[in-house]
Amino acid sequence: MPRIKLTLPIPKSNWTKIPNYLVDSLLPKLKDTELRILLVILRYTVGFNKPGKSVQLSYRMLQMKTGRGSAAISDALKALTARGLIHSESRYLQKSAPLSKQIHFENQGSIYKDNK
Repeated sequence: MPRIKLTLPIPKSNWTKIPNYLVDSLLPKLKDTELRILLVILRYTVGFNKPGKSVQLSYRMLQMKTGRGSAAISDALKALTARGLIHSESRYLQKSAPLSKQIHFENQGSIYKDNK
């Protein structure tokens, strides 16, 4: 088995904590886009010292931050909601496509539970 060394520089500040449960238990179960969106949500909640707060993220912003299209993002948001990891609600401008998503990330939710 090869030894792996991290060469990514780790700054003393300006970084976001990732729950161990996400890596240890959820990572094998999440699809790529689901993980990317969850990391973006963590960045804008925990990374801004606002765990448990809601963030408003547009599809355009999620596309930019994740590198994924709107269909993949929509599917991933549905899957994350079904898993109980996020709560999201769409805000519409008239009767068109969603203007943005209001994302609720619960820091006491299942992502932080130590399910053994």
